[in-house]
Amino acid sequence: MFLLLLLYLLISFSFILNKESLSFAQPFFLVGLRLIIAGSLLLIYYKFFRKQQINIKKKDYWLFALVALAGAFITNSFDLWALQYIYTAKVSLIYMLSPFFGAAISYIFFKEKLSRAKFLGLLIGLSGLIILLTGKNGSAYNFSLADIAVVIASLTTVVGWSAMKVLVDRRSYSPILVNGISLSIGGIFSMIASIIVEGWYPLPVTNILYCLTFVIAAALVAHIIAYNLYAYLLKRYTIVFMTFSSLSTPLFTAVLSYFLLGEKVSHTFFISLILIFVGMFFFYKDELKG
Repeated sequence: MFLLLLLYLLISFSFILNKESLSFAQPFFLVGLRLIIAGSLLLIYYKFFRKQQINIKKKDYWLFALVALAGAFITNSFDLWALQYIYTAKVSLIYMLSPFFGAAISYIFFKEKLSRAKFLGLLIGLSGLIILLTGKNGSAYNFSLADIAVVIASLTTVVGWSAMKVLVDRRSYSPILVNGISLSIGGIFSMIASIIVEGWYPLPVTNILYCLTFVIAAALVAHIIAYNLYAYLLKRYTIVFMTFSSLSTPLFTAVLSYFLLGEKVSHTFFISLILIFVGMFFFYKDELKG
């Protein structure tokens, strides 16, 4: 249980590192640098420490590109860009809706059936999202571009993980290889976006030393330590239990951001958190019985 709490504490801390890094550089540049560093470290480990060859079949290029574009570039870039405008715990909480988004995508596009319990859980979970986004006066006009960006990031996370699951489970690629390649390519995409929209005169950085410190720390915490710890814990706990436990992430993030960043969360945050928890209970009701 200690390792499980440590995992979600590390993920929460990575949100804090990402938020603080925005004080020293522009978001697309930060994401590009972080992903390239993390991806390169994983590929070096895979090639030189595990002594494995990097071989990719041509028919799988599009899947790797999808993981890189959706799961690495869009997810991380939109997430960090949004952190400039909304509080950190809110971003963390929106990410908890990924299982619901995954079910909605499967239902709409792949015609997968949902049980009554799953459908009810989906509705309750999405109602929590609506309350979180509309705020205390319940107006749809409270939606901001930053809110929309995080929702898109959460959706593309599902797309990226789905493509990665195909590569790992059906095509038998190592998750370290898939993650290393996708992060590296996603980082290149982000650097290209940075050159286009952020202007390099010569670099979109105000303090190189602090920038590198936070970027390297975030890369190690989120993409190296937390990623491998998550993979290890999946061997000890069920995915259902891991999903429920992940609801501690926005709580940890709220506490850390309050003490380290001086951010306060609104009462709608806690209402949304409760609704999402109830939604997950109904969504995973059958699995919990099993």
